[in-house]
Amino acid sequence: MKNVEQAKWDARALYDAGPKRWGSEKVFIPIFTNRSLPQLRIIFEELEKLTDLEVEKVIANELHNDIGKFLESLVKYIKNKHKFFAEVLYKSMKGLGTHDRKLMHTIISRSEKDLGSIRDQFDKMYAPKTLTSFIVGDTSGYYKSILLALAGCKREHEHVAHRNSKEHSPKEIKNHGGVPSIRMSQHDDDY
Repeated sequence: MKNVEQAKWDARALYDAGPKRWGSEKVFIPIFTNRSLPQLRIIFEELEKLTDLEVEKVIANELHNDIGKFLESLVKYIKNKHKFFAEVLYKSMKGLGTHDRKLMHTIISRSEKDLGSIRDQFDKMYAPKTLTSFIVGDTSGYYKSILLALAGCKREHEHVAHRNSKEHSPKEIKNHGGVPSIRMSQHDDDY
């Protein structure tokens, strides 16, 4: 059950913990551990009204240790779990190398729950790139095929691959003095 008055009280307590005050964990931890997820959402809204900052920034300013990182992640999850997991997937594949354990764990654990919504959020957040393009660019072989299938990206990948193969396959082969001449498409002059 949501209680707006309690949320305002809790938001004020978090706010009063003050910037970088020693011991602010003693205020944050009981609130985060004793309130329901819907109640925490209301607390976050109230705290953001008080501070004009996102809750994640408030926590980053207050807590600089593992508990701070944990609570930041928890806030992101509570506020928008699809956005949270889209960010996890992005971080698992951005830059050099792939964090395979994180990528596999996220795709497998969310595949029967809400991976379609996570994929849509990912595509929105990181456009023009898509989750499909990240998986295709970072993985290969059967591993890539399984990830694409679990993520519901296989159809999009096959459509793009099919379209690309049509665009780049020979449409017409002529024989000019024994040497085949290949015309790629009607748009050859565009390249």
